[in-house]
Amino acid sequence: MSVDGDDFHSTVGEALGILIEGLSPFVEQVFSGVLPSGSEWVDILRKKDSATGRRTDKYRSRDLSLMLRAMTERLGDLGYPFSGRLSRQAQACASELREVRNRWAHNEAFTAQEAYRAIDSAELLLRSIGRNSEADRIALLKPPPTVPAAGTRSLPPSEVAPRSQSASPGAGGGPRIEIHAVPDLSYAMAHCRIPVIDHITVENTGADVRGAKVEVDVVSADGSHGGPREVFVDLSAEKPTILRTVDLQLDPASMLSVEDQRPGAIRVVLRTAAGERLAEATQEVNILAANQWKATPLQLAMEMLAAHVQPNSPAIAELMTDVSDRLHALTGNSAIDGYQSENPERVDTRSRKPCSTRCGRETSDTPSRRRAGGPTGRRSARRPTCWKAGWAPVSTPR
Repeated sequence: MSVDGDDFHSTVGEALGILIEGLSPFVEQVFSGVLPSGSEWVDILRKKDSATGRRTDKYRSRDLSLMLRAMTERLGDLGYPFSGRLSRQAQACASELREVRNRWAHNEAFTAQEAYRAIDSAELLLRSIGRNSEADRIALLKPPPTVPAAGTRSLPPSEVAPRSQSASPGAGGGPRIEIHAVPDLSYAMAHCRIPVIDHITVENTGADVRGAKVEVDVVSADGSHGGPREVFVDLSAEKPTILRTVDLQLDPASMLSVEDQRPGAIRVVLRTAAGERLAEATQEVNILAANQWKATPLQLAMEMLAAHVQPNSPAIAELMTDVSDRLHALTGNSAIDGYQSENPERVDTRSRKPCSTRCGRETSDTPSRRRAGGPTGRRSARRPTCWKAGWAPVSTPR
């Protein structure tokens, strides 16, 4: 066991290398039972990340971060393939080791206590899947246990700031919960599978809590809109635990049924392994109507607009027939050729006509604009012949 002063970074790295040896055959075995022959399990994560705009250039089957993600995240239609193969304690260890691996990869220092806990969690995970040989090797790397130091580790910065919330700690000043999430929820987010939670911080002011359960849900007067989602976690004494893998996504069918903007809440409940409530927190959110979406940030707004547009809808074909007639009346040419004409004026005329044609159908957006919340939102027009058939013109706030 190599130790650099009070930094056990290299020791943790050695343990993670052994963990890879033990997890790799187990991960391959689990996926062999649920994937077609010849398929690579890393392709599932590559496709998932590609859909959310992540870089997808390097995906290797012996990458520990990918193994731990596969063991703790929902994988599309496969659901949670490891849930039936891992105990609750093992799932909590896998979640904790994701943060350990990230800290190690970013060259963060590890105290003796942190290294001991990380290596102990790796040992527990390996023994739970029957890899006792690797577990024995890892156990030899544990530094002597020490008394925990006072104070807490500083939290990493986040792009999503926590909003006002209420928290109810358990008896004796138990854990407190802080929710970092998107404040405005919409059907477009559900359609595009955009996660609601950035991360949840559980500040534990008491002793270690093993095998705790975090329940997360999005609710309004109509009930749940995307949960409940359960995450199992171990809480360190006198330290914050940050959950960055709360894969809570909105239910498209539920969000599509929301006709008017309404208040809602993200609710988080922390329980012991026996089901006793330790803490609870809520964060108020704004649930938009099914045909509303946020106008900011602009790039994301334009991407989510696609959730309201169905190019193959009969309403589009009907609209473009009118466009062709108007082009013929204006220019003597009814072709919808756009850039193929290699005529800039023709391109400009062709671009203007769908908008003027839609306006000619007397689609009013004034009442909808007020309900969309002013300059922060967009709402598609409510005309039945357009919206119900799938065509969603954009209303622009003044």
